[in-house]
Amino acid sequence: MKKLIFLITFIAVVAITAGYNMYIALDKKVYMTEFILTNVEALAQPENGGSGNYSCTATVDCGLPLGGSVSCSGQRCSRGIDWTRGAYVECDGNKTFC
Repeated sequence: MKKLIFLITFIAVVAITAGYNMYIALDKKVYMTEFILTNVEALAQPENGGSGNYSCTATVDCGLPLGGSVSCSGQRCSRGIDWTRGAYVECDGNKTFC
C-alpha cells in the first residue's frame, strides 16, 4: 500500500512539474532586439545596390535559328511578337527584340 501511495505521489509531482514548465515556456514573449531588426532590414535590401522596386519580369524564348531568350524587369512588363522584327519583351516602354 505504501508503494502505491508513493507511486501516485511521484506521478502527480512529475505531471505538475511538466505542466508548470510548459506553462512557463508558452507564456514567454519573444522580443526582437534592435540588432535583429537591423539585420532583417539589411537582408531585405537588394544585393546589387539597385532600387529593387521591380514589380514584374518578362521573358521570351527566341527559338531557332537564334536560340536563347531575352528578359527585362520593371514596373510595367509585356511580351509579344512583331511580325517584321520578331519576338520582344517590353518593360517600362523599352522594347528588346531577339
